[in-house]
Amino acid sequence: MDNSAAEIATLKETVKGLNREIRDLKTSHKEGQQARAIEMKALTDEVEAMRLAMEPIRLLAPRLTQLLIQADRQDGMKTAAKLILGGGVIGALAAALAGIWEFFSKGAG
Repeated sequence: MDNSAAEIATLKETVKGLNREIRDLKTSHKEGQQARAIEMKALTDEVEAMRLAMEPIRLLAPRLTQLLIQADRQDGMKTAAKLILGGGVIGALAAALAGIWEFFSKGAG
């Protein structure tokens, strides 16, 4: 009988040890969850701060597109003006040469 009482005492100590280990694991798990929650909150705050920092750029995108289109139009107008003025100068030179030719051809004839 004495032997069974010792076995029972040993089993009780084993159960107590297992209960302590389970308790410690639960505590560790809870602390880990809390740490992860804090890290996630910090990460979420950082992402939100980055989103807020990018907001003005996002809002300016349509205006930037509009300015780029306007700049392209102005470049197109400049090119057209150069062609028109260039053609006008060439036309004026051609007309002057034709006038000179006519003057000398009629004067000579």
